[in-house]
Amino acid sequence: MKNFFYITVILFLYSCGKVQEPSVKTLKEVNILAQTDSTLQLAAILVMHNPNSFEIPLTQADYSISIHGKKVGAGKEENLPPLTKEGDTDLKLSPTLQLAVFSELISTLLTEQETEIVIDGKYSFSVLGQNVPISQVQKTKVNIQELMRKYISAAMQGKKNGMKVENVKIGKADLLQTLVLADLKFTNTLPLDFTIQKMQLDIFPPEKEKQNIKLGEWHLNQVQKIVHGQEVKIPIEIKVSNMALLTTMPDILSKKANQSLFVKGTAEVMMGKNTFNVPIEQIVTL
Repeated sequence: MKNFFYITVILFLYSCGKVQEPSVKTLKEVNILAQTDSTLQLAAILVMHNPNSFEIPLTQADYSISIHGKKVGAGKEENLPPLTKEGDTDLKLSPTLQLAVFSELISTLLTEQETEIVIDGKYSFSVLGQNVPISQVQKTKVNIQELMRKYISAAMQGKKNGMKVENVKIGKADLLQTLVLADLKFTNTLPLDFTIQKMQLDIFPPEKEKQNIKLGEWHLNQVQKIVHGQEVKIPIEIKVSNMALLTTMPDILSKKANQSLFVKGTAEVMMGKNTFNVPIEQIVTL
């Protein structure tokens, strides 16, 4: 009964024009959850400000996201928290971006430090089983370079495509070192060409407690161009210390570790005039 009275008062004030509509303050903590061939699933926090002296009990948000006049994505959220009176509330969003549209903007986005995002939303609160909507078009800015870094990193580490170390085999050996041979394969699913300026890969035993024992390392010795839609294979050779190899061989060949190595490194990727440092971590089966 108390809640019914409370919501009735809000509706009365809203109908009299005495309720100030909440506003979007910012979009923050934008992260990539998953990527398919056509979509990019994001997680983000939308900060909304409620200037009123009472809570607004939100139940649903239905919204679209536009950049430079193009609708790039949309989302729908339910079971949202109430908007704090005279304060800010964090709303967790999980919008889906359409890569075909987003890709058309990438060359422009790469030249911007901050990008204006337009959020066209319908925010609803429930009264007696009926949703009462508040429609708003709000603008905010995001650090697009940080999102692009996450986007490139996600593409480079994708399960289906991305960067993979394959065809690992043992080469020549002497008393001190054993040569480990492999292919570094990459399929560029990004909509633009880019170059790998630098890359370093270190290899370790697969067990986490032994990953402080570095077996060997490899450095890219020339700039490598990666063309959109093409597959590139780079042969790599890593000199591994026989002493370290003997110490960790039982772990590397164990059934528990599926006879594997742990590969960790970084790649310096240049797209347009922007440089992104991308982390690389993989378990590689022998």
